[in-house]
Amino acid sequence: MNTSPEHRLILASKSKSRVAVLKAAGLDFTQIGSGVDEGSLKEALRAEGVTVAKQADLLAETKALKVSISHPGVVLGCDQMLDLDGQGLDKVSTREEARAVLMRLRGKTHILQSAIVACVEGAPVWRHLAQPRLRMRNISDSFLDAYLDAICEAAF
Repeated sequence: MNTSPEHRLILASKSKSRVAVLKAAGLDFTQIGSGVDEGSLKEALRAEGVTVAKQADLLAETKALKVSISHPGVVLGCDQMLDLDGQGLDKVSTREEARAVLMRLRGKTHILQSAIVACVEGAPVWRHLAQPRLRMRNISDSFLDAYLDAICEAAF
């Protein structure tokens, strides 16, 4: 295996789940957080009317670009956004927010916009957007509350 800096794989993310996926695939990589202010970038993109799919793609690209400018190798930037009827749903930070989002999703089909972009030396060289359609069953209020009680802070 070639371990020279220009051949190394870098994940531009602090995400534990993304790390788990790459490790499960048997890949050798370095993890470097991008430091991208995702909230501000999403806000600006939404103000311009950018689709949820394009938002996920541009967030993934921005993360990879930022890290690839100063780190040799192939840098992967990733982002996922939940798309409900063309509106991006963000991560929640409270039980109340989690309940409100799950109530909006119940009985509906939504799309998980999943983007990955590879950059080398500050330029994108490859990208992929997956768009799995998911449908949540129409759960009752009591089921929803029991579910949130069971998973606690994992909902955020």
